[in-house]
Amino acid sequence: PEVLSLLADAPETDGLQLQRALAAQRAGSPQAAAMIEAQARRYALAHDVGSQPEMRDEAEFLLTLRGNAAAALALAQRNFESQRDYEDVDILRRAAVAAHRPDALLPLERWANSQHLAPAQSPAARR
Repeated sequence: PEVLSLLADAPETDGLQLQRALAAQRAGSPQAAAMIEAQARRYALAHDVGSQPEMRDEAEFLLTLRGNAAAALALAQRNFESQRDYEDVDILRRAAVAAHRPDALLPLERWANSQHLAPAQSPAARR
C-alpha cells in the first residue's frame, strides 16, 4: 500500500505503471486488475506501432502479473543477450525456474564463469 501511495503522482511511464500494477497486485488492491489490463494495453500498443518495450519489464509483467513463464523466459533470454544488470539476471533466473527450464540458465552460467564470479556469487547458483 505504501508503494501505491508513493507512486500516485509519478509520471505515467511504462516502468512506473508496471511498478504500480505490481504493487497493486501484491497489496490486493481492488484496482489491480484494471492496472494490469492497462499495462497489457500499453505493451500491445507499443508493439502495434513497432516499438519494443523494455524487455526486462515486459518479462516481469508476463511472469508476475500474467503467469506466463514461457513467454517471460523468451523475453528474458532476448534481453540477456545485451543486458546483464542484476535485474536482467534476476528475471532470467526466475523465469527459467518458473518455466522448469534449467537449460535456459546455461548462457548465464557461461557468462558468470567468463566474469570469474565465484560459485557462491554466480547468479545461476541461486536457482
